[in-house]
Amino acid sequence: MFKAEKNQIKKTISNLKSISYIFPVFNEEERLINLFKYLDKNITHKNQEVIFVNDGSFDSSKTLIKNYIVKKNRENKYNFILITYSKNKGKGFALKKGVQNSKKEWVLTLDVDLSAKFSELNSWLNKKYILKEKNFSYFGSRILSGANVDAIYIRKFLGNIFRIFEKILINSRVNDTQCGFKLYHKSYVKKVFKSLKTFGFAHDVEIIFLLHKYNINIKELPINWTHKPGSKINIVLDSINMIYEIIKIKLRYF
Repeated sequence: MFKAEKNQIKKTISNLKSISYIFPVFNEEERLINLFKYLDKNITHKNQEVIFVNDGSFDSSKTLIKNYIVKKNRENKYNFILITYSKNKGKGFALKKGVQNSKKEWVLTLDVDLSAKFSELNSWLNKKYILKEKNFSYFGSRILSGANVDAIYIRKFLGNIFRIFEKILINSRVNDTQCGFKLYHKSYVKKVFKSLKTFGFAHDVEIIFLLHKYNINIKELPINWTHKPGSKINIVLDSINMIYEIIKIKLRYF
């Protein structure tokens, strides 16, 4: 981590006042070590909060996180929280639990693999994308002009196919619903996630419906995103399941 990026993250915290980072975790033992190294260098302010939600992992993820938090508490290092339960319930449920327990002004959801890093927020702030009005949510997008995406071809291709089905089914104006890098304000985020009923990978789609229901604007913003190996997603089977979930969501809201 370069000093310049660390300074950028400090500037981000200053501009956003306080922020909760929420990481859903399911069998991520191989990725957690790199995440911990990143957090060691970048959680430097008392107004930062890191919430790990262990979504029924059956590897050593829970133990690794518990040991890490014990170490941080011993060092008196800011706010690190573990929420854990024994049965895997899905990424949407994990995010819901994390949001319910968040205490800061802003909530950022992101993935353990750091395919998009905290410093993306600084880019948004520098370009004055983050508005003073609080009735906005901000979705990282890998589709918009200005985004920089490093991903294998088959993943891009199947992602495009999924978006075509999604457009047909729900006619969403959001171009990239599935990017996990999303920023919300405390004024609405808990009531939105409290109403969330879709806990699989299509939970992002229901979040869009819920934000519209509560009159929260969605602003898509370009990000730098790098595909990391070791994903738990089965691109074909999970895409089929997501389409099924999207149909249920559409029936629920129309």
